[in-house]
Amino acid sequence: MRKKLEMIELGMIMLIIMNCEAKLVVQQPKGLINEFAKKNQTEIKYIVASYGHIPWGRSLIGEVVLSQPEDGCSNISSVQSVQIKETPFLMMKIGECFHVTKSKNAEAAGAKLAIISDPLPIENQTLDDYGMGGRISIPTIKIGKEDADVIENFIKTHNSSNSTENIVVLSLTFQLITTTHVNYSFWLSAQNRLSYKLLKDFHTYFNKFGDLATFTPRFYFFTSWWAQYFNFTMEAPSHCISGGRYCNPDPDG
Repeated sequence: MRKKLEMIELGMIMLIIMNCEAKLVVQQPKGLINEFAKKNQTEIKYIVASYGHIPWGRSLIGEVVLSQPEDGCSNISSVQSVQIKETPFLMMKIGECFHVTKSKNAEAAGAKLAIISDPLPIENQTLDDYGMGGRISIPTIKIGKEDADVIENFIKTHNSSNSTENIVVLSLTFQLITTTHVNYSFWLSAQNRLSYKLLKDFHTYFNKFGDLATFTPRFYFFTSWWAQYFNFTMEAPSHCISGGRYCNPDPDG
């Protein structure tokens, strides 16, 4: 059993069952709800990380607190909710550290949800754990910078107000959906042979699913933030191609 768990960890494999959905909604204040209404939005688009505990079938609600430091890449000041008797959501900007580092620091600061804003389109991104995700229990999501800026500007504008009416509260509901057909994926590491062993061992169970499920194998890669910082004009590391746009995890660590 332990050997199989190690194989999954080393192979960097993530199983996604596409029978779930979640909604991120502004619950208050009215002023912020109106700001999103101007954009014809009732919900905030986001993606969820492959690490941390995802409470499917439950809802989370929390006040949004801005991280100090903004990028959450170093120790974050302890966070505390002002209005509701719940631990808050912590919002951070993209920075020069791994997402999992931000999540780790957010959890240590007392947050129950880490929110990361990103100026790049989030639709085709993933939030991966880089081998440390097993140590994190809170969920992490990423939202677009445009939506994050609306929230951040509202908080900063009303920061000096003593009224609790302007406290920003979001709710996140993870809904389970009943379906007769499931789409699922394995995320694999191309450089790890255990990934291919898993596929071979899984073949028996794949056949049992038959027409009830659609399986898609995917290979994990990421974009080098250092190469992106220099607009992909620098020489790419040996484990990357296309100037650092597509990278495998460095086998040397």
